Amino acid sequence: MGAVLLDLDDAAQAQRAPADDARVAGAAAAARDGAAIWHAVPVLVRVMFALDLLMGVLYIVSRRARNVIGKPMTAFFDLNGETNLPSWYSASQLALIGGLLALFAVTQIRRGARAAWALMLGGVAFLFLSLDEATSLHENFGYWLDHLRHRRNTALGETGFWMLICAPVFLGVLGMLGLGARRYLRGRPAVVFKLAIGAAVFVGAAAGIEMLSNFVTSGGTAARILVLLEETGEMTGATVMLWGVLELMRSHGVRLMACDLDDDDDATTATAS
Repeated sequence: MGAVLLDLDDAAQAQRAPADDARVAGAAAAARDGAAIWHAVPVLVRVMFALDLLMGVLYIVSRRARNVIGKPMTAFFDLNGETNLPSWYSASQLALIGGLLALFAVTQIRRGARAAWALMLGGVAFLFLSLDEATSLHENFGYWLDHLRHRRNTALGETGFWMLICAPVFLGVLGMLGLGARRYLRGRPAVVFKLAIGAAVFVGAAAGIEMLSNFVTSGGTAARILVLLEETGEMTGATVMLWGVLELMRSHGVRLMACDLDDDDDATTATAS
């Protein structure tokens, strides 16, 4: 009887072996596909995604270790702070998007494309957002709105009303610029998708999640979680929009290059093929 049971076990193992091999092969193929997709992402975008994550990790760690590192270092990594590492990084993200759009517009203007005005205005808009991130213009605008209707004893007592005006204006401006730049977006659904998703995540985090902070205890755990989601959401949305801008430029034959000016005095940071 023992020999019969042993034979049955061996047969079962023999039947399971092909299935196990298939699962292992499928997992390996999925890993290769994932690695291929990741390597297809531009290096700059991969770096920015990593930095987005790093900003969130530094915020969490600094909050946990605030009694060890002290208030100055905690404030330096505070996602909800101003003139610190996260705010500088966010401003740099938006400035990079604006600068690339302006650079792309210049290459198109040199080709005689009059429709490039929308690209140039888009670059100016993102440079303005960078300035806003660095100087908190929208918050000052919110304080000005308080003179029209004070936020006290309202549902938006913590944040004020700025997002009710700024978010629709931002989306409206993006829509108008997209309409003006439709010549450059036509036939490029991947670019449109990245720009739209990035803008939606950015605005949803900046306005939507921040609005939720009016309904939690200020300074509590829930408020800190919302800060983490809001700020990292803005950063992630900006990175996705940057990805879309890079793909837009590449689809029109414009690529960034690093050149040695000692070897080529006429080298530029971008070329149009």
